[in-house]
Amino acid sequence: MPFICFNYTGGAQPSVSAPLGLWPGATSAHGENWVDFLTVTYNASVFFSYDLAVSGATLDNDIVAASSTSIASVKQQIVSQFIPGYVSPITVPKPPKWTGSNTLFTIWVGINDIGATFGKGSASTASINQQLISEYTSLVEQLYAAGARNFVFITVPTIDRSPGTIAAGTTVAGQEKIDVVQWNQLLFNMAKSEKALHTDSNIWIYDANALFTEILNNVKSFPQTAGITNTTHFCQAYANGTPTDDYLDPSCGVPVNQYFWLNSLHPRTPVHDVIADVLSRELLAGPNIC
Repeated sequence: MPFICFNYTGGAQPSVSAPLGLWPGATSAHGENWVDFLTVTYNASVFFSYDLAVSGATLDNDIVAASSTSIASVKQQIVSQFIPGYVSPITVPKPPKWTGSNTLFTIWVGINDIGATFGKGSASTASINQQLISEYTSLVEQLYAAGARNFVFITVPTIDRSPGTIAAGTTVAGQEKIDVVQWNQLLFNMAKSEKALHTDSNIWIYDANALFTEILNNVKSFPQTAGITNTTHFCQAYANGTPTDDYLDPSCGVPVNQYFWLNSLHPRTPVHDVIADVLSRELLAGPNIC
């Protein structure tokens, strides 16, 4: 659920006056997303966000291909962009003086991988997920070797409850849920293994799945989502963004700010607000993988 406009070599790098660098970028929420909220709303101090994420990315295109060859995978974002750009040989203009102690590395991946593969059935996805997590581990190892010491790994949320999956029927939703549960368990296991291997690292698992479940089950769990009245559908008239946050198209029944989902897969800005709010508090509480 990323920005898709950050240019790590030719664009404006984050600064005190613009901690997100190139902003506003396009986001899946058609507005502020969790990175924006974390950086400028729930930050305890000034910090800069270098968001290399690309909409539609999978972990590794050689394992699960993205919908377009132009979409850089997470592997490419790390190996072909971050490391040469910010580690060695350092190709970005005015690179930040980052260290392992003052930098947080956050990875949220798996949604697109699961969306592209869960229909193959649990036997096939079990093998695919193992390959993906193995590559995920390799990428974390490369980040550690580059000096990273603080990591947040975010679970795949309840995409089995998204409008696109709901419309496909209960059997499809059940298949996707199995895949999501499997992926998230492998991610937890990876985080524990990495902590055991690198005792000087600080690792958080941020459970977006549990958070989405809490909101979908009770929108009043958080003030940011308390006004939502529709958690199961989206309105096509709102899917590509709206001129105001309380915009009403009569065909949708209620204003856009009463929908959880912007489109068939992506939540709206209030959900991103909660994601950042809860994440900021979990970061302050300290690592949850010991």
